[in-house]
Amino acid sequence: MKFTVDSNYLICVLQSWNTHHGPTIADLERRLDEGQKFHLVPHTLLESYSVMTRMPDPFRKPPSTVLGLLRQNFGEFPLLPLPVNPWHLLDDLAERGLGGGQTYDRSIAFAAHQGGINELVTWNLKHFQPHAFPGVVIVRPRER
Repeated sequence: MKFTVDSNYLICVLQSWNTHHGPTIADLERRLDEGQKFHLVPHTLLESYSVMTRMPDPFRKPPSTVLGLLRQNFGEFPLLPLPVNPWHLLDDLAERGLGGGQTYDRSIAFAAHQGGINELVTWNLKHFQPHAFPGVVIVRPRER
């Protein structure tokens, strides 16, 4: 089974102060121990970098630190390709009347669908469920 995650999942893995840190680590370890294949959406990496470098103090980290954390923890995992035609995604967004933050959620779900992902794991179910594509199940992380 192939899975991907959104930026809040990556951030929870990397931020020990986050209330979801422990359960997210447990979920990731369980999936990998079960042999599930983790693929990253490039946008998820970019959004995680953006969020972690703009958080309010004392949680904000310097860009070089964030890059190091992302590479160290997720650099070995394959990246899904970006949408073949971004205009198709923009057409889809406009047809649905979607904008703002939903642009990013739809983009991640779109890449997951195009990449043959089975599950998209997020703590923000309500953000992603409207963007579910056939064959991609949106789930919350589970503890062991």
